[in-house]
Amino acid sequence: MRSLWLKELRASRPFLLLICLMGLGSYVDDAFTKIPYLHPLASSLREAAEYQNFSPVFIFLLTFSLSLGILPREYDEGTIEFLDSLPLSRARIFLVKFLMAFMVVSILPLIETTRFAFLHLLSRNSLDPSFHVNLLLTSLALDIFQIFTLLCFGFLCSFLGRFAWAVAGIVFWLYLLLSDHAPGISVFNVFLVNQPFFEGQHWVIPWKMLFFQLGLSVPILALSLALFKGKGDRWLSFQRNLTHKTAGRVIGAIGILAIVFITVSLIWWVVVRNTQDEAGESQPAFAEWTISQATSQKYTFAYPSNLQNRAMDLLAGADEIHQKVSHFLGTAPTSGDRIHVDLSGAGCESGQAYWKSIRMDLAKTADAQELGAILGHETTHVFIDQISDRRLSDEFNSTRFFHEGLATYLEYRLFSPEEKLQELRSIAAILRSRKEVEIKEFVDDEKLRSKRDLDMVYPIGERFVAALVSVYGDEAVGKLLRAFTRPNAPKGLSGMELWYDVFQAANLDLNRVIDQMFVLLDEDVQKHAQEIETLPRLQGRLISDRYWVGIKPTQTKVDGWEVICRFRQKPKDMKHDYLMPERHLHDTFYIPRSSLSGASFGYQLGLINMKDSRVIYESWVEVPLK
Repeated sequence: MRSLWLKELRASRPFLLLICLMGLGSYVDDAFTKIPYLHPLASSLREAAEYQNFSPVFIFLLTFSLSLGILPREYDEGTIEFLDSLPLSRARIFLVKFLMAFMVVSILPLIETTRFAFLHLLSRNSLDPSFHVNLLLTSLALDIFQIFTLLCFGFLCSFLGRFAWAVAGIVFWLYLLLSDHAPGISVFNVFLVNQPFFEGQHWVIPWKMLFFQLGLSVPILALSLALFKGKGDRWLSFQRNLTHKTAGRVIGAIGILAIVFITVSLIWWVVVRNTQDEAGESQPAFAEWTISQATSQKYTFAYPSNLQNRAMDLLAGADEIHQKVSHFLGTAPTSGDRIHVDLSGAGCESGQAYWKSIRMDLAKTADAQELGAILGHETTHVFIDQISDRRLSDEFNSTRFFHEGLATYLEYRLFSPEEKLQELRSIAAILRSRKEVEIKEFVDDEKLRSKRDLDMVYPIGERFVAALVSVYGDEAVGKLLRAFTRPNAPKGLSGMELWYDVFQAANLDLNRVIDQMFVLLDEDVQKHAQEIETLPRLQGRLISDRYWVGIKPTQTKVDGWEVICRFRQKPKDMKHDYLMPERHLHDTFYIPRSSLSGASFGYQLGLINMKDSRVIYESWVEVPLK
């Protein structure tokens, strides 16, 4: 038995020498490129995570190369008969070979862990006096488990001879293809098992991943043992005989070509993936057009020169849009300056207004009527700020629903076709039928944002302004805006108190307007009852593992609608902070777990109409991260 151990050790000397040289190189690198006493364990683990793309690949190449030669070598060198003459069973011989390979490769993570411990010992201070033995042992144990799994796979592939590398490449490609559609397959990714993942100062051990990989590795190892004990003899003998025949040479050539093709394709995949990542993150794109300007009596337009025709069509009707908004509100802006309109669309979805300026995306649509409606919406915002002396913007948390509601009301009343108005009011009807219209939430934008879709202010705000006009007439809107500017207005009011005060100052009854709004909403519900009955209420089920977090909707098929989902980290997140997931097989929405930094997160399911792009969201759901 001792001679067998020594034989295997001699056969493993090249790999053992390589591993020792690598370990020594790490210490030399630390001595010349780092300040050892400023390199605590946290820095070492961070460094290991940054090199996660390279280190596991090297471990795989080392382990796989070693394991491929251990068993077939006995057949190739004719020593299998000598081993059979020893008073040892093939099972014991197999065990010795596997344990020797395992111990040799395990020296590498042992050297790395010792290096981490040494650097941390030198770097400890009063802020971090602990030696963190538990973290060091966890890192070492996961590294060793990774080596065990790779060795099991390598021992089985060793019976494939020259096709082993081709099979390994095919397995890798299959994983890449499946991972794009089923992220749950990551539990079998041996390269992820030792990736540091912390909750606070606790290293979260991927028990699910360990269980699945161990459950696969043990049968693979048992199959390798069965082949070595007899079945593999005939297979390896068949391979040797085949190599001396023409068919064998052809198959061998095909195998070599397959290896070359897989190697080149893998290199191509890595290069393309990195190029796409770099392009997506840091490559600037420069426009091939210049900015031109044009003016009317009320506006100054700055627009991309390649969209001149659209800009001129919009400019031709711009002053009429201005006049209609001014006439409805019963005033003109206090300043004679033109409103500046930036039509480049930079930093906005459709349109935004800032005091005396507007930003719009002229490339969003070629429909002149739609562009005119957007300009009317944003022009209303400009009037609101100037008539109220920016008081509504100063109390935006309490007034946003009215700011957007009034702009939406005039957009659809003055500049949009009737069918567009009915689409908007169908959204309001659906929200009303679901009992999601609470006026106290709409006068507290932060509260609304934490519970519901922020875009509810557009359809519900429009119905509020319609109710105000229905009860008191068009002139009531201007009266209400001017009530904000009265010099004796009390300070520090917000929410319902602010609105009761402003309505009273304008000699209007807020409760009466609210009651009328619900009357109008109930009429909308009756009008759109047939569509409302076809729309289900959506719920989701959390599906998560070490690397992915997913939400699986209870219902995924709705005629004419598509189920959508979005995530957020905190209830106070703004819309631009929301995380948009990928949709995979089985209609589950996934995002990387690393994109969520807290102990919980929120998700919001919704429906988007495939014909007119209406969107209906459910309320936000907060769930703890498991």
